[in-house]
Amino acid sequence: MAVTKMHPIRRTVGKAVDYITDKDKTDGEIYVSTYGCTRETVEDDFDYTRRKASYHGAILAQHIIQSFAEGEVTPEQAHKIGIELAGRFTDHKHEYIIATHIDKGHIHNHIIFNHVDFKYHTRFRGNIRAVKDLRRMSDEICDAHGLSVIKDPKGPGRSFYEWQMAKKGISYKKRLKNNIDTVIPLVDSYDGFLAKMKDLGYEIKQGKYDSFRMHEQERFTRSKTLGEDYTKEAIERRIKLAKEQQGISEVTHPTYFRVWKYDQNLGLIENTHSYLIFVSSNYQRRMAAITDAKKIAATYNLLREKNIDSVDKLNEIMTCVKSEMKETHKQIREIDGKIAAVNETIKYLDRTHSNKKTRDNYIKSGKSSTFYESHRADLMIYESAASFLKRNSISPNADPDTFRDQAATLEEQRNVLYSDLQALQKEHRNLDMAKQNVDIILNDTHDKSTVKNRERE
Repeated sequence: MAVTKMHPIRRTVGKAVDYITDKDKTDGEIYVSTYGCTRETVEDDFDYTRRKASYHGAILAQHIIQSFAEGEVTPEQAHKIGIELAGRFTDHKHEYIIATHIDKGHIHNHIIFNHVDFKYHTRFRGNIRAVKDLRRMSDEICDAHGLSVIKDPKGPGRSFYEWQMAKKGISYKKRLKNNIDTVIPLVDSYDGFLAKMKDLGYEIKQGKYDSFRMHEQERFTRSKTLGEDYTKEAIERRIKLAKEQQGISEVTHPTYFRVWKYDQNLGLIENTHSYLIFVSSNYQRRMAAITDAKKIAATYNLLREKNIDSVDKLNEIMTCVKSEMKETHKQIREIDGKIAAVNETIKYLDRTHSNKKTRDNYIKSGKSSTFYESHRADLMIYESAASFLKRNSISPNADPDTFRDQAATLEEQRNVLYSDLQALQKEHRNLDMAKQNVDIILNDTHDKSTVKNRERE
């Protein structure tokens, strides 16, 4: 499991790079990698791209932090995952530097990428959608590498520390949330709610947002940070609703739904006659009952469609789908690597072409030191680009459009694979939900059979 966060860099890229590449944190910079730039020229490379794009905005770069659960990854694995995340999130169109810190209890990646991309010279849109995309991509990559992920997170995100504490069963937020849920049905007003919370040992600080703290807790926790159901206004509404629902009798005309049951002979579930679901007049419970019935019906339809008539066959198909997902993901990673290499080549070819005139004039000047000092930045960019191309046996005069055609072909292949992967992920989610429903039915049937046997005895 990895937790991600992102913030813009507005002042100096150089200081941020120096911090994340600290030798004490990265084992002597063993866990430092770059794309589209070099460790020594990161700031100049970023600045060159922004100048080419005529960008003069306040934001210079974006800083991503990806933190892993303690003991879940090795430094090598974390660094590899970080490189994959950086490449995928920036679509290999932004220069970036990544450093993996191993000096703390939990390993974490720092990724700094240019705010402007070097391919189209467009600026990065750091909105809520980008934050969600970052978390989704991180989860997908972690899942592909066999790491745990948070399934269907509800409400606002929580810190890495909170996740660790929750895993150990001592999260203050989790405890506060449970206590609020317990107290609401027991009180008639918000003042009564606060009094009950004090009885439970909470210190309360009232203001624009009410905050709670247990005696051993260091800081207060605002109830609104627990989710939309835990603001002061939401708690007041829930108290009022709970009060209105007290004493309501059960419905006199029960609702019928078509449901499904476990059949011992078939080893799975089958469609049966209409079974009575007796629910109270509580709207939420009635809706929950309808939802459950629909889920089980969907499970039945899926199993029939896949010709699944046993739990073993269901597990077998799930294993096959997961294997296909891993293979497709592997192919995507391979194509991503090729796209990254081609895009990097295009970038450096563009740089040698853009600065070739300056380089030629420098040669004509007899490599004058005065000329070099006047054009230091452009000449350094040319030399760095030419050096990269030489290492990869590519002429600085090669046509970038040839490589652009290669990149376009690879991107088409990747898009097809992504569509295949999304279809496989959806199929696996549906099968996984079916498996959960089947397990619930099996356990429920087993429990009922046990109770009946005990009653006969």
